[in-house]
Amino acid sequence: MSLRAVKIGGLAGVLAGILFLIVVVIDQVAPVEVVYDSPNEYVHSAVSMVAFLAVVAAVVGVWALKSRTSQLRRLAAVGAWMAGLGYGFVALLNAINLIQGERSLNTVRLGAALVMLIGTVILGVIVLVTRLLPWWCGVLMIIAFRWDISPMRCSPAPRTSCTCCCGARSVSLC
Repeated sequence: MSLRAVKIGGLAGVLAGILFLIVVVIDQVAPVEVVYDSPNEYVHSAVSMVAFLAVVAAVVGVWALKSRTSQLRRLAAVGAWMAGLGYGFVALLNAINLIQGERSLNTVRLGAALVMLIGTVILGVIVLVTRLLPWWCGVLMIIAFRWDISPMRCSPAPRTSCTCCCGARSVSLC
């Protein structure tokens, strides 16, 4: 992977962090219901969809940064694929919800969250072992995702600090 992918991934991580903060603010001001009946809920869904897609780009950036070294390259690829597919699938589900006007497919969303969890744990352990990013970023990748998983919502808002951290760090390494 190129240096450009690392930079774009870092910027996408910072963008994802900002967008997840906006999602949290929107959710605190006017919580999203199961059926969308106000513009606020559509904005929430659209912003969270873009945030999840930005996390996919950030995961690609971390993977590109890791692929520059030879240690644990295959395991990093598996973790990046799992995390990227999980986040991408949740973004797709948010697009479906945006079109339908209600939250649906929550069981599928939880399956995607499980794939995200496994992928981010693998990436977090790799970050800790290889010291690719600061140690606390690896720890946040491992433990912070579990704080906001619930059956009706799948927006890991507490991961915002980790996403910002990983994004800023991968940009600063370039």
